Amino acid sequence: MTVKFFARAAEIAGCDSVQTDAAGNLKDLRIWLTEQWPSLHDTAFVTAVNLQIIHDENHQLNSNDEIAILPPFSGG
Repeated sequence: MTVKFFARAAEIAGCDSVQTDAAGNLKDLRIWLTEQWPSLHDTAFVTAVNLQIIHDENHQLNSNDEIAILPPFSGG
């Protein structure tokens, strides 16, 4: 799967995206992300799967999913 980082999450990860097969569901993905980039643990973000915001941490992920890590945005 492709994990795309935006805004503050991209700064923390040091990249815009990574490829991984490390997760089975969103909870597993969040654990993996914070193991790779511990500063994400203290960063609020929502997760989109294939362009849809998903709040259910038990949502199962597939190998061809595109995941977006979306911290709060500001601007005008």
